[in-house]
Amino acid sequence: MNEVPDDMIRVRLTSRPELEPYAEFALSESDLAGRVHPAEVGGIQGGIEHIAAEMAWGLTQLTVDQAVALASEGRMPNEYADQVRAYRDAGWPPMTPGQCAQVTLGSGGHSMWRCTELGWQVVERTPTERQVWREGDAETEAER
Repeated sequence: MNEVPDDMIRVRLTSRPELEPYAEFALSESDLAGRVHPAEVGGIQGGIEHIAAEMAWGLTQLTVDQAVALASEGRMPNEYADQVRAYRDAGWPPMTPGQCAQVTLGSGGHSMWRCTELGWQVVERTPTERQVWREGDAETEAER
């Protein structure tokens, strides 16, 4: 698997978990961290990984003009608009339920998420050491 810089999150889109990715987005970890709802921070459901899958889905739903407008308004990084342009230029349609997002963190964790009619379902997850520690701490608190 290719290395992902520490400050980036790679999201590869696949039709099914066992198939090769057909598209890829490189997302800013700091941008996505600012989008995590406080209740999800460190949560077992994935937090930033879930947000990364959701962001990639959202980017596939945009037209190039919509992406450029959002970037010019400061609502997303300009790099995302460039990636939407590349995605659209390749002729890919918006993601639909049943398709998957492979999320790889710069810190080493990775997960596979399936898009459903109601959101995202974790298919597979290998957390980072820090996530294991934080989740173990959260489970200990819940047991008290």
